[in-house]
Amino acid sequence: MLPSDWYRPTRPTLKRVSDSRAMQFLDKGHLIAAQVKQQLQEFHGNDPSCCEDGGHFWDMVAAYPPGFKWGDAAPIFDDGPVYRVAPALEQQVLRVNGIR
Repeated sequence: MLPSDWYRPTRPTLKRVSDSRAMQFLDKGHLIAAQVKQQLQEFHGNDPSCCEDGGHFWDMVAAYPPGFKWGDAAPIFDDGPVYRVAPALEQQVLRVNGIR
């Protein structure tokens, strides 16, 4: 979630995310961001440690376990900004999937 996301993502932008399991969309009213923040507060017992600007999340990644239903489990990984935590995210996803 980026503070510069003023419009719906364009096709070239969407092509940058090639994994069919990933989603990119416009959260214009920050409704999804608010729900993610609330869920992380419930699981962590406090505000998330990164990626908040003006009360809204931005450039944050949350990866959930396979078969996850919203609110049933904490993410296996949540942190940001994405460029900084991408290697740690990859390691955690590989570990959860039994690859490393």
